[in-house]
Amino acid sequence: MVLGYASELEENNYLTAEQRSQAGIIRQQAEKLKFLVNDLNLVSKLEYEMQPLDKKPIRLSVLARQIVSEFINNGLDERFILEIESLDENIQVNADERLLIRAITNLIQNSINHNPDGCQILLQTSFNESNDTCSFTVTDNGKGISHNELTDLLELPYSSKRKQPSKNGHGLGLPMVARIARAHQGLLMISSDIGKGFSAEIVLPSIISDQKIKG
Repeated sequence: MVLGYASELEENNYLTAEQRSQAGIIRQQAEKLKFLVNDLNLVSKLEYEMQPLDKKPIRLSVLARQIVSEFINNGLDERFILEIESLDENIQVNADERLLIRAITNLIQNSINHNPDGCQILLQTSFNESNDTCSFTVTDNGKGISHNELTDLLELPYSSKRKQPSKNGHGLGLPMVARIARAHQGLLMISSDIGKGFSAEIVLPSIISDQKIKG
């Protein structure tokens, strides 16, 4: 209702320009609240294992190219260089494509949000033969954060497990990715330090392709 009425007021030519501008601000803030509620709902379902998964075989290299294309086509700021590197074309996982896209998109957006001056962001995939797992890694060369703060980043905002409250944004991005990985019997590993960029690695059980077996 708030979004609907605010949009109508924003487009109402009988109102002054200032009033339409104020209605636009209401609409924008309502949209932010809508996204926040949706995020909270998804994280809650993942936390309590209530989120149904629509799993299917997914080739990670194809997913990487799709996500990069979407960022570029949606007007990625020229301060950010988004690249694909070291893709293993044979790596497949049995996963919910929508949730996996959400997780990887969150990792890329995390690098963008915390490096306002720009940075280079690399997407990589790899296969671990010792335990038949694969990794999707998002790494940036931005400002990074203190190694001591890493543990907090995977805890939910305002959780008693956090040593400090969330400083930037609502703090749901990385906890959501961690719970999406866990829902797929995987995990999220992060590493960083001041001035040394940030790296996030989603580790998932792998579907071993015939080509890899033959190799």
